[in-house]
Amino acid sequence: MAIAFFVFPFMLLAVVVASCQPQCGLYWVLRSQEGPFEHVQAAMYLGAFALSAASTLRAFASRDRLAAWLFTLFSFGAFFVFAEELSWGQTLLGFETPEFLKLHNQQGETTLHNLNWIEARRLHHWAFMLIGLYGSVAWLARPWVPKQLLILLPPWFLSLYFLPAALWYGGGALWATVGIYGSHQETAELLLATGVMLMTVVSSASTKVYGQAHRPSSESQKFIQRH
Repeated sequence: MAIAFFVFPFMLLAVVVASCQPQCGLYWVLRSQEGPFEHVQAAMYLGAFALSAASTLRAFASRDRLAAWLFTLFSFGAFFVFAEELSWGQTLLGFETPEFLKLHNQQGETTLHNLNWIEARRLHHWAFMLIGLYGSVAWLARPWVPKQLLILLPPWFLSLYFLPAALWYGGGALWATVGIYGSHQETAELLLATGVMLMTVVSSASTKVYGQAHRPSSESQKFIQRH
């Protein structure tokens, strides 16, 4: 199963390379603004938020405070990205962009990552690059990290979901010099969103197993209560 997850990004990127020729418009429709790729990304981050929120409640219930707070932070992060993908509901509800954002948002949308001063400094590009780089190589540290902190490290078979974001945003204008044109960040961001969702699944499952392994039995709990 791990091999299948590891290979999937290769398959998607192969489809992208085959379909991004000028005579084939399907890919450009998929990765267009508010197109299917963006909707799938939003769904992935929503799923990551829901699962990490559930893991937060389970961790608090099992008195694993460290995991609970880590999942809490992750929940807020996943929800923030989900909301940004949907322009905080503007995409679905069609409400008017606030006047401040009309003046200071490069796309005139209800988003923070498109604010002029963020766009000018490419801060969100740096964020994608660093998150992609972290997700690509963090698994190398797993042998030396305490079990309670492993939820922060994506396993090796998810590394290729993060790598394209690191390469695309880290490469900048380099790709045009080698003949890679167009805006392919939606593909990299789709893989990144998928990697985040799968990492949440793995982290949630590992926390559940770890919590069960260290939770006192019902007999032990009764003994503690009596004494």
